[in-house]
Amino acid sequence: MKWFKRNEIREAEGEVIIDDPVLKALIEKDDIDKEKALNIPSVYGCVEAITNTIASMPIKLYIESENETKEIKDDYRLKLLNDETGDLLDAYQAKKAMLRDYLLDGNGYMYINKLGNKVESLHYIESQCVNATSNNDPIFKKIDIRVMGVPYRDFNFVALTRNTVDGFTGNGIINENQLILSVAYNSLKYENVLVKTGGNKKGFLKSKNKLTQEIIDNL
Repeated sequence: MKWFKRNEIREAEGEVIIDDPVLKALIEKDDIDKEKALNIPSVYGCVEAITNTIASMPIKLYIESENETKEIKDDYRLKLLNDETGDLLDAYQAKKAMLRDYLLDGNGYMYINKLGNKVESLHYIESQCVNATSNNDPIFKKIDIRVMGVPYRDFNFVALTRNTVDGFTGNGIINENQLILSVAYNSLKYENVLVKTGGNKKGFLKSKNKLTQEIIDNL
């Protein structure tokens, strides 16, 4: 007896085409991105817990004077950091978005908008919009930074980096854990297909010889 599955794998012009949704969910390669990673419940829950907690914490400023450290409480920058950034995002939303990029992509960026030496506003930038190229010098490191093609200097940014080697770009959990995240994501896709189909697989059973009623009953 042979088991044949219909319309699961076909070959067309040297390319393997997978029609069966369950098989496709299991063996098709996925490059995990931020959207896919956040579809994994454990990843989403951890990222939300971390970013919500840290973003809600107030940022304080300190100054060292006469061998002691004093907290600054009347600086205008405190309002930018903890209340209104001067952007469409308030301080909580900007810090949360920046932390989410930090965890998943390894980079969190905020642009410092200055008028002279005074900081006028802070602007969150999605990490994928920042293109940073290193000079590859292991000692005298320099970074060429462009945002949507426009060049900027590194001191124009607040850069939050994870596992960095150059001080401006880092590695997030997506890049460092592609395999395990891919397994988790594909497992979710597989379970989703089973829920939709009721777990039933359709196919044909063929035999060269006539089956007895006992064998049919066992099947």
